[in-house]
Amino acid sequence: MKNPYACCLTTFLLLFASVSYAQLPQCSTQKVNGNCGLVFDRLDPVSLPTIQMRKNARIRVTVVEPLPYETLTLDPSTFQAIAPSDQTQGFATAVFPSLKGVSTPVLTAKAQFLPHGGDPAGVAKVKQDLIQLGKYLDNPFPTVQDFIAHAQGFYGQLGEAVAPLPRPRGGDSQPVRAAAIPAGTPYPWANPYRDWLSMMLCELSAADCASAVRPSFTDLMATGITVQTLLTPPAPAPGATPPPPAAPLKFDTTTFDALANRVTNEIQALQPDEHPEIYAAELVELRGRETSLVVATPAYAAAWLPGVTAINKDLQTYFVNLKETASATHIDTQEVGYIDDPRRLSVQAAGSTHLLGRLVTYAINSVNQIAVMTTAVPTTTQKTSIATITVLFADPIFEVSTGTLFSSLPNRTFANQTLVNTHTGGIPTTGDIIITQSLIRPIVIPYVGANFRLGHDFLVGSRRSAVYFTTAVGFNAYNTTAEYAVGPSFSWRMIMLSPVFHIGHDVHLTQGETVDQVWCNTGAAAGSPTACVGSPPSPSSKTFWRGAFALGIGVRVPTSFGTTTGH
Repeated sequence: MKNPYACCLTTFLLLFASVSYAQLPQCSTQKVNGNCGLVFDRLDPVSLPTIQMRKNARIRVTVVEPLPYETLTLDPSTFQAIAPSDQTQGFATAVFPSLKGVSTPVLTAKAQFLPHGGDPAGVAKVKQDLIQLGKYLDNPFPTVQDFIAHAQGFYGQLGEAVAPLPRPRGGDSQPVRAAAIPAGTPYPWANPYRDWLSMMLCELSAADCASAVRPSFTDLMATGITVQTLLTPPAPAPGATPPPPAAPLKFDTTTFDALANRVTNEIQALQPDEHPEIYAAELVELRGRETSLVVATPAYAAAWLPGVTAINKDLQTYFVNLKETASATHIDTQEVGYIDDPRRLSVQAAGSTHLLGRLVTYAINSVNQIAVMTTAVPTTTQKTSIATITVLFADPIFEVSTGTLFSSLPNRTFANQTLVNTHTGGIPTTGDIIITQSLIRPIVIPYVGANFRLGHDFLVGSRRSAVYFTTAVGFNAYNTTAEYAVGPSFSWRMIMLSPVFHIGHDVHLTQGETVDQVWCNTGAAAGSPTACVGSPPSPSSKTFWRGAFALGIGVRVPTSFGTTTGH
């Protein structure tokens, strides 16, 4: 029978783990993190600098406001073991798709034939009819050209949805949209997504039109098949050797010719001072364009057919993909995965990564279900990276620093000094020669420190801080000797403050000599016991070790990681 205490302990640990991961702090770019979380905004996915983690720590990656018509995955890109910098050496030396090429020619009537208010009635009528004839030639195949124009609008609408990075809205401002996008089109990334989807399905298929939607064009797929049929030549009869007949695409010459004949009569009815010859010449030019258009109709059909065929294929593909996203719903956040330390691989790997940093790169990839068939396995090229995450699993505790110690230990020197006496008459005279002492405090000592971090680093405000145990070597320029310091240090960003115990050198008198001791008197009579005979000897002194409080102000040198070997 299983141990009931073990079951209870296991259950408690599982509950504790689930709670701790649910309440993970945000990963910081300033310090070495434990278990933490990264949150990316789908409409504004900003890639972060390298995130440094402790060994065996884990990152949970979450995306807010994910798009309902795409799939997000967290995929690894690279894994690399990298060596840390040699801090000992540092210590020593420091001391979207297009319209498939289909284009529509646009022609305009000549400016001199535009009617104006001062024209006689006959001239105004002739001008107006000439403009109408020109419009027939500008848009000779309205079914084809209207289909192409509406397909351009559809591609523009679709382009916003399949773009790698949607254009988010900020406050009351709206993103600038392409001119081809019909006015009133909802934003695909806005909530509810159903508004945009309903319009797109309505444009593609009248059967999928919702009564509340007023699209600019409906049944685009059915129109495309009709246009493709107009442009496709009939199949040749069995066994026939001549080339296939021309496509059934026709220019409406009946309507054009009827209007042209009427304009001819109108021109003939003009008065000589109304210059009928000018309008007759324009009519001749328009009839010539008609003849050229009729002759070139097979070429138009041949040029348009590949593009229209490609558009129809696109429309059918996108219709299926859009239908597949009809059940998509909006969610506020999506957890896309975890990033773990690959250090566990060192147990089985030939070369251990125990002493190396592990640099890993992950990408948050998006597969747009409108652009990619949802039942297919997406290829690498169908994935779009929306953010890159670089993580360094390394937590070195040893760093070097350099700076200056301000020590309470004095710099002490001794010398002989002759006292000067001033008598009543104002004449100075020399007197006693005594031993004097001079002090300089505090003294300034440059140092190089070795710092061992105590515990994990932490944040003060939003900046990295840490506590260290520091040992330092300094150079005392006053006595040209090496001195030492030991104690705690506190770092904030790159600055280190070190209240340490300074082990340095001090000087004291020897041979019984004392400060203010009188050697002799220069004004005493000859033969007097206190009279100076020659110059007295310099004070004798001796250097000895002594401790004192010192404050170090320095800059730390963080341990860096690279691919250089041999450390």
